[in-house]
Amino acid sequence: MVDVSALTFPASAVLAGWQRQLAARQPQALWVGHLFLQRVEALVQTATQQPLERGAALFLQAVGLSEAASNEQALANLRDRLHFPEAMLRHELRNLESDGLVDADRIALTAAGRQALADGSYARPQWQRRSFTFLERFDAEGSRVTPPIYMPAESVTAAPWQSAPTWDDAWLRECLAKPILWKQTSGFPQDVRALADAAPDTIPLWQRVTVVRPEKVIAAMPLIPDGPSTQLLAFAARTSGNLPSLTPFLQLGAEGRTLLPELAPEPAAEDVQTAWLLWCQGHGITSPLAESCPCHVNGLELKVQVPAVLLHELRGRRCELAGQEWLLLGGSAVRRAVLLHVVAT
Repeated sequence: MVDVSALTFPASAVLAGWQRQLAARQPQALWVGHLFLQRVEALVQTATQQPLERGAALFLQAVGLSEAASNEQALANLRDRLHFPEAMLRHELRNLESDGLVDADRIALTAAGRQALADGSYARPQWQRRSFTFLERFDAEGSRVTPPIYMPAESVTAAPWQSAPTWDDAWLRECLAKPILWKQTSGFPQDVRALADAAPDTIPLWQRVTVVRPEKVIAAMPLIPDGPSTQLLAFAARTSGNLPSLTPFLQLGAEGRTLLPELAPEPAAEDVQTAWLLWCQGHGITSPLAESCPCHVNGLELKVQVPAVLLHELRGRRCELAGQEWLLLGGSAVRRAVLLHVVAT
């Protein structure tokens, strides 16, 4: 559960500083928000494509030619063909079995072994610990509405999230079972094949333990040009001061954004109107004329058309009207940031 109403956001002057830092990237739109993450470190099996060495290729060819109805006969055929001591043959068979290329008990090639001979390369499996980032998804009241979704984010300095809901390893397992297209679109590493429960007995138990670190990050998220398309970047931020780094910890193309729409929510018309009226109240403007002013969001700008009478009052109060004040639209954990620009009707 997250109390969205208790979240603090940067002031207009801070947002202006961020815009100056990001200006070189020519942002077309900007979102600011609190991201609630589950950083998951787990033991996984990966597979890295490697060339098949000549010695291994010759050994695999010999295994393929030595296959027989019984493993004893297959081993005898292999020994006669290579003239190696049996202990050496079994050692090499076990090595190739660990790579998934042979069945050492049957003395036979696996499907992967045959493919390796055909391609001259193979995907070598290995067990290692990897980190995965999942984004929590909340409704307007701050309650989890769906399981967290994978997000291809780099590690950044973040605050611990003490009240995070419980993590379930099944969510990572579900990612492994998803189709290749989903993995490509979401940025999930395609070389991950299995989780710790499939690890061999030689892997110590302590290495199989999944470690989960709930974190919360304040992010500045500009939408920038990317050739004929656009890309959403996320930079770690603070509620005061400049962006500490101009290296994004997340980059999402159009397809990735469709999976994570909460990172760039479009404000409803009432959210835009509310932000304008709150700005007016903050500057002492109580005229009912403010409620009927048309408001339009376009890129980084919120354009508000006001009647001449209200414009005169705003100028009398020395309000900044020419695109110098930033407003945040909406009431969720992530909000659209816009420059207020007041014009006469």
